[in-house]
Amino acid sequence: MSGSALAGAARLLRTQFAAAHVDAALKHFSAAIEKFVSGDWEGTSQKAGKFVEAVTKALMLHCQKKFENPRKFSAGRELQQLQQAGTYPEAIRLVIPRAGIFVYDIVSNRGGRHDPHD
Repeated sequence: MSGSALAGAARLLRTQFAAAHVDAALKHFSAAIEKFVSGDWEGTSQKAGKFVEAVTKALMLHCQKKFENPRKFSAGRELQQLQQAGTYPEAIRLVIPRAGIFVYDIVSNRGGRHDPHD
């Protein structure tokens, strides 16, 4: 994704979501693409997981949900809870969380987030 496309996406997303999380999500998204293009599969998984985490935090703040302790943050758990987030549009309540869970599950099951010890 080009720098101008990222800047345009950032401007658009910042109208609805916290700038810090938008910037983090776009940074991790760009890094995942770079890792993918270079054939660094483990790096791709790590950056994709971080992308999902940043998107999850942006959605949580948008839906006025709090995450207290960053060390206990679980994107998978939070995304599942966002699906129960009241009257928000379907994309925010269902589509994005389901897509995030899909990516997060792949990353987790391929050892991208944790050392599986096997």
